[in-house]
Amino acid sequence: MRPRARHLAVAFAIALAAPARAGTPQLLRLPPGSSGATFDQKSFLFDGQPVLLLAGGVHYFRIHPDEWPDRLAQTRLAGFNTVDVPVPWNLHEPARGSFRFDGIANLADFLDLCHRHKLRVLLRIGPYVNAALSNGGLPAWLGDQPECRVRSTSSEFLAAVKAWWRRLFAVVLPRQAPGGPVVMVQIEDGYKGLQSGYLARLYEEAEGMGVKVPVVLSGLSPCKDFAGLRVPDNSLFATTDLEPLAPCQWGDTPRRCPRFDDVLFEGLAKGIDGYSLRAWAAGTHLAVLQASAFPTRYESGTMGLTEGGGYTELHAACRKANFFARAFEPVLARANAASAHPLLAQAQRKGLVAYGRTDGTTTLLFVKRRYGAGTLELHSEALDLDAGLAVAEAPFRHVVVDHPLTADTRLAFSTAQVFAHQRFGRRQMLVVYTPVDSEMVMAFRTKRRPTLRAGAGQMSWDDRKKQIVLRWRCKDKKAKADFVFDADAPIHVVALAESLADDTWVLEGTGVLVGAPGVGGWTPGSSREVELLLPARRSRLDMSFYPAGQERSVPKTPGVASASYDAAARRIDFRVDYNASRPIPVPLRQWETAAGFAEAAPDYDDAGWTATPRPKPLGEAPYGWYRCEFRVPRAGREQLQFRNVADAVTVFLNGAYVGTSPTKRLVDAQRNFQHPASFDVTVKSGPNVLAVLAKNWGRYRNTTSFDVQLGKTTGWGILGEVLLGPRPLLRWRQREGLAPKGRRLAWAAATDDARDAQPRWFRAEFPRRPHPARVVPRLVLKGMGHGAIWINGHFAGLYQQRGHDAGRGYYLPRAWLLKQNEIIVLEEEGSRRPTQVELNYDRRSSLIPLRVGFAP
Repeated sequence: MRPRARHLAVAFAIALAAPARAGTPQLLRLPPGSSGATFDQKSFLFDGQPVLLLAGGVHYFRIHPDEWPDRLAQTRLAGFNTVDVPVPWNLHEPARGSFRFDGIANLADFLDLCHRHKLRVLLRIGPYVNAALSNGGLPAWLGDQPECRVRSTSSEFLAAVKAWWRRLFAVVLPRQAPGGPVVMVQIEDGYKGLQSGYLARLYEEAEGMGVKVPVVLSGLSPCKDFAGLRVPDNSLFATTDLEPLAPCQWGDTPRRCPRFDDVLFEGLAKGIDGYSLRAWAAGTHLAVLQASAFPTRYESGTMGLTEGGGYTELHAACRKANFFARAFEPVLARANAASAHPLLAQAQRKGLVAYGRTDGTTTLLFVKRRYGAGTLELHSEALDLDAGLAVAEAPFRHVVVDHPLTADTRLAFSTAQVFAHQRFGRRQMLVVYTPVDSEMVMAFRTKRRPTLRAGAGQMSWDDRKKQIVLRWRCKDKKAKADFVFDADAPIHVVALAESLADDTWVLEGTGVLVGAPGVGGWTPGSSREVELLLPARRSRLDMSFYPAGQERSVPKTPGVASASYDAAARRIDFRVDYNASRPIPVPLRQWETAAGFAEAAPDYDDAGWTATPRPKPLGEAPYGWYRCEFRVPRAGREQLQFRNVADAVTVFLNGAYVGTSPTKRLVDAQRNFQHPASFDVTVKSGPNVLAVLAKNWGRYRNTTSFDVQLGKTTGWGILGEVLLGPRPLLRWRQREGLAPKGRRLAWAAATDDARDAQPRWFRAEFPRRPHPARVVPRLVLKGMGHGAIWINGHFAGLYQQRGHDAGRGYYLPRAWLLKQNEIIVLEEEGSRRPTQVELNYDRRSSLIPLRVGFAP
């Protein structure tokens, strides 16, 4: 194999073809199929055309199904053309042979929604998918067989994978491209094991079961940034793990990556052919447990969408980079380095960081300063043109040279930062931006004298050069201007201040909207309508809409104060004037409490539980029970010893609370380290009943464990012997699960008097107050320690009042809320009380929808 393969360590397709030397990445070459999706040596092809794969992670199992359409619409609005979708095995097969594809696990419905939203799918089928899931999505029952060694060629493991994939592919195969959204399937994730045949076996199984789209791996190491990478132009350069900031852990303050657009532009400058921003849409662990150390919320500093669907500043950063990439997709997908361009040399002589890409016609130059800020003076000898480009340490600025727009018109030179390029029939629209107090210069060459329609004062025509030069200086952060001329086709330049570009939205098939803080959706076609998402406060917002069709007016709409039409610019200006108060927090003061668990009672009927000589690790639930009946000849004090527990146990003897072991694993750690626990207990003469409630904070992610038995490294519950003095306790019964539903609890008014340490239940009711906003509720549990939440019978996740999490609150899906609601909390630190609990609201996500129509 040629040396260039060494540079594919962050490539989509690696190490899958013929057997190779261990650790040597290889580019997969599939035989021609009917999927319409494949690779060549340079780029990803779809229907024979090179495309950039711009993927954002959307985890259906972390988002309520009612909110799937919103997250997919927001992903498309951010310029992504693909969604990265992991499929957790433990969600869909929680028990061996028992499959689930309903509700939040309805993968078929989610893929069909992706297709309707015109989004391709990179489907990560595992068997190990990582995704910050408990054990990377591997089901716990794999640990029931000692001979089953996960992530290996173990026959027991491969047989289980094959049975799982056979059921999964019944959903996936009919939805492969070209008829469906699935254009790529990823097996495994970050595999670094020594069994070189393992990945080949997985690939053979996938191909043998009917997968026609490319089968790929993740990058062997996450691409944190593109600094120092030098990739040959004749090799595929992509990453499925672009994640500069990892998901936050318990107690972490979420870090932000405010210059994430600079990371993406640097990748484009160095020739990236595709990327997946796995951590794009935040979510909540409602259906499957998180990996240890991660909280109930799934969030990182590179997410553009919050748990409730609100925006972060990275949404705008991704819009800028993604729509730029799509504007020049035919160029970037086939570009080589433009190392000898004279403009590039001018930047390098000034000591700037500079890269160039060219497809032989169009040249794109990317520059930034190593420190400070200033203006780069450029001179184009070919055009006899001088221009300045404002540059700083971040982000990269780009210069466009010789880009064809139509058969007879090309963008010969531009220092304007291109936000998007839209084609509305014959009309070409370039949306560009520039910093305040800087001048952008654009030069167009066309074969005939153009007719100037708008902005003629800033445009000049040189008949000898057949060149029109546009110069515009941005004076303030709300500045915008239109420049329209007719050559062989209408050319429309929308120039914006850089800050205004953050509030600009490309509504594919409908038009371009400028000045909106958020967009919920849009309707293309003859009846164009846009749903604005507005903050819950008094606001007057001026917006502009550039329709794709012949719309000229805004029908009378509540909240729209005025509207006008500029015929030369084909622009509808309108003002939104509305007044809405913020949602009012609901304090929860009337609490009831109850102690005890029926499972701890000596006379509890556990005949339906699993019988086992010694305790075994438990499965997928956050809680589980063990019971053991034993006899002693005489009463007295004894020491009860647990050789190893994970993550914590609460012990009852003969129905009485004994104690709770320390929870040592609120940070990530492998469970093959011993965590013993011991208690002094008083036994009675004759039969005694020991009941143990075990707690699961999410199993270790297993990212470095290969060819191992699952239960030994990642099990939870009682993981070793239990001794009463020197005597081991035998003949146990165990069961997973703990929920308040169906329990006969003796509720009483909660007071501050009770200070016993045993876990307690708390219950409260609250109304759902009507509000015009899409209210995103968060439960703030001040005064509490750690435990679990149920809302109207739905498990809403685990909570841990530690560090930043103490005041952040816990997301509750809107679909679960009724007019009157019941919340039940299991508080494991029994001395804590819900003294300052309230139902608050996420301001970034609680937005008011306003539908605005546009008519001819």
